[in-house]
Amino acid sequence: MRYNVGDKVRVQSLEYFKKNFKKVSWDGGSFQGPDNTFTSEMQELCGKIVTIKKICKKIYYNIENGGFNWHDWMFVPPIEEMMELLEE
Repeated sequence: MRYNVGDKVRVQSLEYFKKNFKKVSWDGGSFQGPDNTFTSEMQELCGKIVTIKKICKKIYYNIENGGFNWHDWMFVPPIEEMMELLEE
């Protein structure tokens, strides 16, 4: 697990999911990742900063003010986040 409780992380952009993951056929708006699905409901948080609320079973996160199971690959890695901030 890359993050700890209380860490603020940015959810990947929708463009990232479109480029890197296959859409699932059952709803047409979700993307199949390596260990879970990034659902169409989760997309409203794309690009936004969220706070890790809980680490569950050492395999996924819960975030504040949001449901679903979140995984490392759904968040912008810290080094990429720093590079984006330096470019601004």
